[in-house]
Amino acid sequence: MKSIGLPALVIFLANPWALAGRPTVTPAARAAQRPVPPVGGQHPVQQAGVPHGVPQGGGPRPIPHGPPHIEVLVMDASMGDGGVAPEIAQLRHLHQPPFAGYTQISVVSRTILPLSTQEATQALPDGGTVGVSLVWHGRKGRYSVDCTLTHAGRTSRIQFVASPGEPFFTVRSGRPDHAQVIGFIVRP
Repeated sequence: MKSIGLPALVIFLANPWALAGRPTVTPAARAAQRPVPPVGGQHPVQQAGVPHGVPQGGGPRPIPHGPPHIEVLVMDASMGDGGVAPEIAQLRHLHQPPFAGYTQISVVSRTILPLSTQEATQALPDGGTVGVSLVWHGRKGRYSVDCTLTHAGRTSRIQFVASPGEPFFTVRSGRPDHAQVIGFIVRP
């Protein structure tokens, strides 16, 4: 009996959660499962000998090629006869409501800005500005982006979460038959 109790005692001392009936995940393993908040767009914690972008268990994922960028698309949506411009026709969201209500969507400008915790701004064709900044980069590759839209002295903020290549759109409309559509696509 003593020989059986001694190893069991050692197991309990090495794993105190076993006594309480909790799962046997150690604090170090639990911390490794949490997303690490970015500092300047880069992950501050990296284990020695493990390349950045390779998760511990679960297989490889693409290694980022430098800091992420964000593509800002300014589009004009109207009731014209042109359909969706060929360079954005692959964006399936533009073929679904509420965008499907417009019969012509053309690209006014297409800009790529650096995506970091420092806000990057771009002038809009209508005299306004758009500013984008990185809020966080999650462990599963998703990005939280803060957007500031300013026009005629009025400022609005939008925050969205998206995976690389997944578009986010916002509409600025002045009339029911015409709208300015602004799209954001994270490019790692």
